[in-house]
Amino acid sequence: MVDRFGTIRHDARSAAASAFDAVRPATAFAAALVGLLVVAVPAGYHLLGLPVAPLLAAGTGLYGLAVAVSGRPFDGLCAALFVTVAFNVNAYPGPYPVPLADPLLVDLLAVGVLGVALSDRALDRPRSPRTIRERVGRVRAIGDRTGWNRAIGTWRERAGALREWLPGTDGWLVVGALAAFAGWAYLSAAVGNGPSTGAAVQYAEEHLRYLLLLVTAAVVAREADPRAVLSPLALGLCGALVFAVDEVAAGRAGYLVNFGALGPAVARWWPSPSPTAFPAGATVIYEGAAVGQSRATVGLGIALVGLSLAAVPRSRWRALAPVGALLGVASVVASGSHAAIVGLYGTVGVVAVYWLSLVADRLGGARARRLVWPGSLAAGGAVALWAAVAVLGGADRVLFVRTNTLAIRLEQYALALELAARYPLFGLGGGLNVHRTTGRLIHSLPLQQLAATGVPGLLAYVTAQAGATWLAAKRLLWGRPADRWRWAGVLAALVGVSLYSLWVVAYRWPSVNAVYWILAGAAVGGPAPPVRLADLASRARVALPAPLGDDS
Repeated sequence: MVDRFGTIRHDARSAAASAFDAVRPATAFAAALVGLLVVAVPAGYHLLGLPVAPLLAAGTGLYGLAVAVSGRPFDGLCAALFVTVAFNVNAYPGPYPVPLADPLLVDLLAVGVLGVALSDRALDRPRSPRTIRERVGRVRAIGDRTGWNRAIGTWRERAGALREWLPGTDGWLVVGALAAFAGWAYLSAAVGNGPSTGAAVQYAEEHLRYLLLLVTAAVVAREADPRAVLSPLALGLCGALVFAVDEVAAGRAGYLVNFGALGPAVARWWPSPSPTAFPAGATVIYEGAAVGQSRATVGLGIALVGLSLAAVPRSRWRALAPVGALLGVASVVASGSHAAIVGLYGTVGVVAVYWLSLVADRLGGARARRLVWPGSLAAGGAVALWAAVAVLGGADRVLFVRTNTLAIRLEQYALALELAARYPLFGLGGGLNVHRTTGRLIHSLPLQQLAATGVPGLLAYVTAQAGATWLAAKRLLWGRPADRWRWAGVLAALVGVSLYSLWVVAYRWPSVNAVYWILAGAAVGGPAPPVRLADLASRARVALPAPLGDDS
């Protein structure tokens, strides 16, 4: 069903909805916006000699005009939001930002998306008034029953009836846990154990923004389609990685020597000045450390590798998906970050297991299909155990990952635990409070959250991360077969970014965190099978191989 805002819901069953590609308008707008940022503006500067700021303003005006003429503001706002997050989440709508007061550009876009999606007309769901009256009548009829002996059964039946109106409880768990963390971060700032209350408040404000992006992505995925989140986000990541790879090839960032003999060859034939070498002052979207090659961009590359590789077997974009994977791998290799290699292993590992499950399905082996995921988890655990033993044995490199800096990391982790023991409830506050107090940065996102917000903050944050991972895994394992490749990409991206964040200062990179929580929001809002945690035991029994005497 299509409403006046151009949204199409994945639960619609009409012939028009099934014949129309719900994600095509958002993808087209995202492609146009990425082409504007990566191709049109640089070409206008280098070929025509025009200033960058007027070019960007003119292109933005044309984009808004195209959205208005097409009559699809919802898709246009979605594309603008997710491309902006991937390209430069720190972009301000004005030239002189005031921290704690001025909203970011993504804040305004997210509010716009929510305003359109949650309006009365946009939420005109394809349900008849008779069906709604029947549900209301059912709940009221149950509530009219009296008698103490029926109290427990009455409330159980009423809860079962009300569950038809609510999304899954696991989705609410993710949203609630991240909201609890943001609230606790504000409490930590109010307590003021650290030297800077302003830094702690700004840190809490950043996580409130991640909560806004999580909810926005969930609403878009629920009211339109998860592809309306994933496709614009993937295109935006490609645009961001084009800037990063251009800087690496031009010798302005990264380590081109990491590519071996290919590095000097690329440096020789790469154009000079490079396509993205232009003044970025007063251009809003191009300013800041988020644009170009950096350790934050490496995290975006890891996410893009997962989304791209998972699309190769089944997506209509399979011919273009390897381009995104190559951009992500190039950024990781050029960074020289061994933590990034660990994250890349996690991403590629999840996608490889998904590919292996596809091969098992194609071969038709029932026992092989049942053993793919349990066997892969066992193999992954064995590899992790072997790597841990090798590190404890003093190995300098394990699977091409250098471990000689692990002692420094362990000192930082011990420091984080010491701060947690000293301030167990509220920590020191977020931002640079830990660094200003101890003179050291904690290269681990979970332990930084522990030192900044105490044990309750860590529990809330880890609960949100675990819930998002569980949702993506549930949709991959028991969701609709046609959609499983998307959830394989989401799960791979979440796992890869989480592993990368274990060893770096990811809490200082808003772009990485914003992309992570948008992917989590897509998992929260996407269609899911009714699988609960209590069902895992029965599912595990089904996954085990059948007895030898059973030919089924």
